[in-house]
Amino acid sequence: MGDMRKPLHAKALTDSLGFSGYRLITPKQTHGNTVLLVDDTEECSGQLSADGLMATKRYADAHRILIGVRTADCMPILLSDKTGTTVAVIHAGWKGLYGSIITSAVSSFTRMGIRPEDIYVSIGPSIGPCCYVVSQSLITDFEKKFDKHVIISISHNNVWYLDLQKTAVSMFRALGVPGKQIDSESLCTSCHNDMFFSYRKDSKATFGEITGFIGFNFV
Repeated sequence: MGDMRKPLHAKALTDSLGFSGYRLITPKQTHGNTVLLVDDTEECSGQLSADGLMATKRYADAHRILIGVRTADCMPILLSDKTGTTVAVIHAGWKGLYGSIITSAVSSFTRMGIRPEDIYVSIGPSIGPCCYVVSQSLITDFEKKFDKHVIISISHNNVWYLDLQKTAVSMFRALGVPGKQIDSESLCTSCHNDMFFSYRKDSKATFGEITGFIGFNFV
C-alpha cells in the first residue's frame, strides 16, 4: 500500500500510466468556481486561478495535453460529453460546492452546445461522511442557498457530517445530468489514509496530493 502514496512528478506520473509525451496541465486552485477552457488559456493556465479546466479533442489532439486537478479530501471530478469530444475536470470541496462550481462546470458544457443529459461524470476519492465533521451553521448556509433536499448531511449527537459525494451527485442530477451517468467513489480518503493523501489525516511531514486527470485517446 505504501507505493500508492509515493509522490510522483507530473511527468513521472503520466509516463507511468502510459501517457509518455503528454503534458499535464493543472491550474492554481483557489476553492472557487471558475472553469477555464484550456483551448483559450493553455499557454498561461499554470498561472491562472481556477478550480476547473475544460478541453476539446481538437485542441488536445494538436497539443497532446491532459488536464487535471490536485486533491487531498476534496473531490476530483472528471466530466465528458457522450461523444468524447469535450472533457473537463474540477476540484470541489465544501467551498467549491457552496460556490456552485458544479453549476459552472455544467454551464461550460452547455456553452459548447452540449446538453446536461449528454454529460458523463466520475467522482474520485474524497473524505466521506464518516469523517467529514462540519458546523451546523455550514449546513444551514447550504440549505439557505440550495434546495435543502440537495444537501446530504448526517447528524449524530449534535455533530454534523457532510456527504460531499452524495451532495455532488444530487447537484448534478438537479442540473439535468442523469443519475445513471454519474459514478462516485465510496472510499474515504481519511479512513483509507494508507491508500490516499488526506488533508485532515496527514501531518506536514506526510502530506501530499492526489492528481485526478482526464484526456483523450490519441492512438
